[in-house]
Amino acid sequence: QLEALLRAHVSKGTYTRTNLVPNAPRDAEGKLKEPLPSDMITDRRHPIFEVCKKMNPGFLFNAVQVNKFVSHLQCHMHTDSRNLGPSRMAIFGDCVGGALKLADGRRFHRKRKWYQYNGALVEHGVMPFEGERLSVVLFNLPEATPVFALGGEVPKPLNVEASDPTLLY
Repeated sequence: QLEALLRAHVSKGTYTRTNLVPNAPRDAEGKLKEPLPSDMITDRRHPIFEVCKKMNPGFLFNAVQVNKFVSHLQCHMHTDSRNLGPSRMAIFGDCVGGALKLADGRRFHRKRKWYQYNGALVEHGVMPFEGERLSVVLFNLPEATPVFALGGEVPKPLNVEASDPTLLY
């Protein structure tokens, strides 16, 4: 069901994820001139968000990033400076290749399998691939209210003042 929702999702694209493509052309404001096929979903009622909650019971997140990259060059090695704590990701589509490479030596390559890592602390990027590569990343933003995955209960507020995101969990 998630893969079908990802395929059907029409990407608005983002001009602000400049960390993914550090050498891409920028406008006068520093934003990307061409959008990346990547959207953030924070609406807990969005079908993709709801399915991700059901597939990851107990995992705390308040944002879902949907990526529909057509090339590994759209996701160079980077860290996710705004993320707090662990992230979970899964790859979908008919692509060959396209693993998520982490600077600590891990490679997340199996499709339809959830992997966990801390994108704020470990550099990561997409390896070369052919075909359709869809991915979804579950994570926490400090400015949104996190929810427990299955029930939607609101936990105690995160300490967003902590300098080390790993201390929040």
